[in-house]
Amino acid sequence: ATAGEHFSVKTGELSAEYSALPEPSGGVATVSLSDVMIEDFNGINMQDGPIHMGIDLVVPAEGVGSDEDQAFRIKIDMSSSAFLLMQHQYKQLVSTLGKNIGEIDLFLRDDSLPETLSTPKNEENISNTTSPVLTHAGIEFEEKPRVMYIDVIIHSLSLDLLGQQENEGIARIEAVKTNISLAIKPNEDRFAAKISLQELVCTDERAEAIGRFERSLISQDLAAGMDQSFFVVTYETTGKTVTNVGLRVGSPRMVFIPDAINEILGYLESESSDLDKVDVEPVSAKLTEYKITPIGEGTSFEVEALAGPSEIRMMSFTVITGPCSVVLVDLGGNSLIGEDGTSSVT
Repeated sequence: ATAGEHFSVKTGELSAEYSALPEPSGGVATVSLSDVMIEDFNGINMQDGPIHMGIDLVVPAEGVGSDEDQAFRIKIDMSSSAFLLMQHQYKQLVSTLGKNIGEIDLFLRDDSLPETLSTPKNEENISNTTSPVLTHAGIEFEEKPRVMYIDVIIHSLSLDLLGQQENEGIARIEAVKTNISLAIKPNEDRFAAKISLQELVCTDERAEAIGRFERSLISQDLAAGMDQSFFVVTYETTGKTVTNVGLRVGSPRMVFIPDAINEILGYLESESSDLDKVDVEPVSAKLTEYKITPIGEGTSFEVEALAGPSEIRMMSFTVITGPCSVVLVDLGGNSLIGEDGTSSVT
C-alpha cells in the first residue's frame, strides 16, 4: 500500500436487486457485474478480456423450519476468465502479497495509532462494563451463526505465463468448467469443500516449441474417456480433531520437457528485489508421533496422532487415479522448424 506499484480493478455496469420476503429477516438478492478488468501500475491489462459475474443470494426466514431450511444459499457464476501474467507483474504480485499479508507490519496504516485508540497500559483504565457492539446504523449487533452453502461456477479459467513482453509466451494453464462448493455448518462444527475441474491442460507456449511433436505438459488421456471430472479435491473437517481429504484424478498424461520445465521453474523462482525479509524468532515445537494405516487396497490412508499434544487429531487421506502415463522427452532447446519454415517432424 505504501509502494507506487499497485494493481487497479476497473468495473463496468453494476446491477443489484433485492426482494424482501414476507417472513422476518428473509430476502432474495441478485447482483450482476460486467466488464471487470485488472491492470498493473503501468496500465497494462492483465486479462485477455473482461470478466462478467453474477451472484444470487437467498436468505430464508429466521426461526422458521430446520437449520437446513434457514441456510444461506449463495451462487456465483463467472464467465470465461483468461489472465495474463508477465514476469514483472508476477514479481509485483509477490511483493504486494508479502507486504500486505505475509508480514507483521501490514503497511496499511501509520506506525502510531491515536492515543484514543491505543490499548491502555494500566489496568485501572479498563472498565469492568462491556459496551454493546453497534452496527453503522446504531443497532446492537447480535451474531446468529447459520448454515451457509456457496457454489461457484467458472466456465473457463486460464493463466498465461509471459516473459518480459506481452508476446513472449512461456506456458499456459487452462481449467475447463471449474466448480467450487463450500458448506459451512456451525451447528455441527463442520466445514466441507469440493473443487472439481472438467479438464486441466498445461501447454508449452515458447517460440522455440513451435513445431515440436510434444507441447502439452499436462493433459487428459482421451483414450480413457471424459465421463468423469479430470481433477476433484474434497476437504472436510469436523470440529478440530477429524479431517478428511480426498483427491481423485482421472487419467492424466504428463510430459516432462526439460527446457520448458526449467524455464517455468525459473519464472516462479524469481523474487522481487524490494521484498523485505522478516526475521522470525524460533519457537519450540511439540513433536507428535503419527500412525499411518492403509485402508482397502491402499488407495486410502488413515493418519492418527499417537503422542504429543493432549488433543488427538485424526486425518484420512484418499487418492484415486485412473490409468496414468508419463512421457520423458529430451528435444533440446532448438526448434524443429527449419530455415524454410517447414517442420522436420514426420
